[in-house]
Amino acid sequence: IDVGANIGACALPLAQLGYKVIAFEPQPEEVCMLRASAAANRLAGPGVQRLKVVQALAANTSGMREVLQARQVGMDQLPSDSAAGGQRSGEGP
Repeated sequence: IDVGANIGACALPLAQLGYKVIAFEPQPEEVCMLRASAAANRLAGPGVQRLKVVQALAANTSGMREVLQARQVGMDQLPSDSAAGGQRSGEGP
C-alpha cells in the first residue's frame, strides 16, 4: 500500500518487481500521470492488475478533508501541515 503515491516513485518499482500495489493519491494530475505510467509499463490494464491506483485521500479520520495543492508536483499538504502557501485543489473523501 502506497499512501500519497504521487506519480509513483515507490509504487511503480514495487509493481515492476512483481508485488501487488494499491496506490492512494488525491490529486488528479498525479493520478493521471501514475495511471499512464502503469499502463505504459503494462502494470495495469486488461488482464493485468499489479498496480491499482485509487484517487482518494487517506487519513486517520473519516469525512471530507481539504488538500492544498502546491505549485510543484509532489509538494501537496494538508492545511494543518502547511507553513507555506499553496493553491486549494478541492476535497478528498
